[in-house]
Amino acid sequence: MNNIHDFHQVKTTAELPLVIGFFDGLHKGHWKLFQSLKKKQFNILTFTNVPNKSHHLLYPDNARIADLQTLNPANIFILNLKIHNHLTMAFVDNLRKFIKPSYIILGSDFRFGKQRRGDVNQLKQFFKIKTVKVTPTYKTTIIKNYILKGNVTMANKLLFKPYLISGIVKHGKHIGRKLGYPTANIKLSPQTIQPKEGSYQAYTYINNVKYPSAVFIRNHLLESHVFKFHKNIYGKIISVELIKYHHRMNKTENFTSLQNVIKNKVESIQSTFE
Repeated sequence: MNNIHDFHQVKTTAELPLVIGFFDGLHKGHWKLFQSLKKKQFNILTFTNVPNKSHHLLYPDNARIADLQTLNPANIFILNLKIHNHLTMAFVDNLRKFIKPSYIILGSDFRFGKQRRGDVNQLKQFFKIKTVKVTPTYKTTIIKNYILKGNVTMANKLLFKPYLISGIVKHGKHIGRKLGYPTANIKLSPQTIQPKEGSYQAYTYINNVKYPSAVFIRNHLLESHVFKFHKNIYGKIISVELIKYHHRMNKTENFTSLQNVIKNKVESIQSTFE
């Protein structure tokens, strides 16, 4: 990823449009920012270690920045606020010094600088600014609330791309295998929200191939049973797209009752793909 740079280590850049934002999941409100560029080359400025945004996110930092990469920006600049939480004028001066944007595109509610004291009107004193009105419909908070309540269907309608959970497949207790339904297990990032506990209709992406799956989420662990898949993928990175919440998980008294519960859920979810 040669086009990702620390905000304070940029030597020279072409004077391109600059899109600024945190971008925790690219939703259709964000897309309006990029649509206004009309296929021009552009740069992105985003942030890490933002106060009050260290956890309870849609995506961990690495996934969020990888998502921005798919938009094909000329450069992505990252400002680490734990190291450089500027006063408002220092932020402005550094933009002029390091990035030199031809103009800036951002949401109408954008705030910047220490204690969020700077706003769009202040930036307009120094840069040509294009703002996109932020509507409540596409707020990231609303999308997260849908996911927390299990309504991933509605969340995906608001997101520009479906909600994905990615991670490295880890060894677990192999309970799924003992039950006859082996699962690929990934731990949820401590940075992110946990979708509502229960079972889901889902797709699992393995080596860029999309497989129908039954997914179970609980205790910050995602377990994906990929139908008719028997390869060893421990240590591989997979991504899971939650399509629809299926049912909450009930406590069971013994192995046999758990086996019956899992069997019924898997068969019910598998039938939705047929």
